Parts: sequence; C-alpha cells; structure tokens
Amino acid sequence: MSKDIYSKVIDELKEEFVANSTGMRLYDKLYKKSYDKLKALVDEGTTFGDIFTEIYSDESYLNDIFIRLIEDKEGVAITSAKQLQELSGIKEIHGYWDEDKGEIVQYKDKTISTKKEAQEEAKKQIEETFIQGMYNRYFTTIEDMLEAGAKYKDILLLNPKDFNLPNQWSGTLAENKEEVILWAIGFTFLINEPGGLMMLPSLRTVAEEIEAPYSVLMDCFKLFNK
Repeated sequence: MSKDIYSKVIDELKEEFVANSTGMRLYDKLYKKSYDKLKALVDEGTTFGDIFTEIYSDESYLNDIFIRLIEDKEGVAITSAKQLQELSGIKEIHGYWDEDKGEIVQYKDKTISTKKEAQEEAKKQIEETFIQGMYNRYFTTIEDMLEAGAKYKDILLLNPKDFNLPNQWSGTLAENKEEVILWAIGFTFLINEPGGLMMLPSLRTVAEEIEAPYSVLMDCFKLFNK
C-alpha cells in the first residue's frame, strides 16, 4: 500500500472516531497555544534554526509542532529526518541558546569545537526531533481514537511505518507498536492513576469495552506498575 493511501486510511480512521467527540483536552489546548506562539515567530521571519532552540527537548508535542510548522510553510509532508534537516536548514549546531547570556554556549557534557562535530550534532538532534515528532502523532492518534470509542481491533490497524517510524526506536516513553498501544490504553482509561482500579472500571470492564483480550489489559497494568 502506498504512503498516500496509508495516510488517507489513517485520516479516515481518526475522523471516524473523533467526529462525535466534544470539548478540548488540556493537551489539545497546550498544543494549540504552543503552535500559535511558534507560528507567530515563523510569520515574523524567525528562522527555523532559531525556533529549534525553543523546542529541542523531550516534549514530543513540541517536536511535532516544529515539524508541522515546516510542513505548513513548505506545503509538503515530511517523512524522514533527512528531509526535515534539508527543509529546516539546520546543518550545524554548536551549543544551546542561553537566555540569560543572550548567546550560544557549550553543552556541559560535551564540547563542540569543529565544523564536523557541529554537523554531527545537528544530524543527531534532527533525527531525535523527527522520532519525537512522529511518535507524538502516532501516540495521540491512538489516544484520540480510544477516547472517541475505537476498539482494540481498530487501533491495531495503525502501524509505526504509517507514521514514518521503524518497528523499534528509542528516546520516547514507548518504543514500539505494542508499547504505544499499552501506554495509550493506560492513559486513556487512567490505569496509571494511583488507586485508579478502586475508583474506575476494572481491567476486565475496560477489556470488554474496547473488545481487547484481557491479557492486553494485564500487560498494560504491569507496564504502569513495574
């Protein structure tokens, strides 16, 4: 199946299950507020290199936004870290922006002193940003679907490659398809909340609601309580 068809299927699946959703989650508000703020900088002429200093962190939604800003401006879908680097124009990174000093300073754990090292650092950070951003899209799509009533069989249709991810990756909370599904179920049904099982539906009830094997909910519970 081509990438375009995959994208269409993903969009249709998500739309089908979120069409009747109401209200806006805290995450959605945070995402929108951050996107609007960073887009305003783009509109003012701020370079993507400068914007990158605002978002490079472990917050996957900010990395998602960074990619989206470039996609929106260029009118393309970014499908690889290489493409992200080319379109962002970030070829070298010599350190991080220190707000107090008003200048770029060296990292505490490493020194970047040559052009080659700066290029390697840029490549590394762009690759991490791409993984974080694509992961955020994958994870939140599954969360959205579950919150809108999707069943286990529905979310199984989505695969990492549909979001330009390998089967196994690193640097995020979940690092493969199985873990993404388990964490998404856990957050959606508050299995991660202390005492949640006493106040919320049982694991078996959740399993029945999303038509998942009970073993999946057990794995989810173990993941949150290991």
